Amino acid sequence: MIWLDSISKVQSYDEIRSITEHTHSSNSMVDAILKAYCLRPEGSKDELHQGLLQFMTDVKFGLPIHNAIRSLAADNRVAGEKATIVQAYRIKYTNPFPGTLSTLAHHCVDLLYIFDAFNEDLAKADPSNQALVEAMQQHWIDFVWDGCEKETSRYGVTEDEITVYEKDKSRIVRKLNEDPECIEREKRLELLAQDPTGMWKLWERLSGAVPQTD
Repeated sequence: MIWLDSISKVQSYDEIRSITEHTHSSNSMVDAILKAYCLRPEGSKDELHQGLLQFMTDVKFGLPIHNAIRSLAADNRVAGEKATIVQAYRIKYTNPFPGTLSTLAHHCVDLLYIFDAFNEDLAKADPSNQALVEAMQQHWIDFVWDGCEKETSRYGVTEDEITVYEKDKSRIVRKLNEDPECIEREKRLELLAQDPTGMWKLWERLSGAVPQTD
């Protein structure tokens, strides 16, 4: 959501393709990126903006976290020791308070519940928020206590699973190699990793960090 203003200035598919061609030297990579983020000539402006927003999120948050998880999980295996425990989770519920962020599962929205900094306001916004506060706090307590081992915590998952807090604030566990959404996300991140220089150039142009020039 922090890039909505800059993304909203993009008006057409042709403009997106032109920017992507300026930041990537390979036409095949340009086509692959546009396809991966559902950026099509027939797409509506809203659909194009949604695809760009997903790209921006993947680059800034998704890929770095994805790489960190892999690195941490593999770190101690090299030394023949017990691997570092990595417990990833994904948030889909939105900001509970009225305003422009109320429809978005934005960066750090989970901290509202983990730290329960707005206890009374959360309860007023939705009585069910208290149950989510308790769930997320217990999830983190279990992780701090013993790594959230599956044998000792109902929040524990295996390496090929991920905990997802859904839009309705329910919690489910998904198989990374079976769930369609997880598989598509993995494909997008692997694609971005193939050309990190082009990826960041495109991100900077779209974010407004670098002025767009012909």
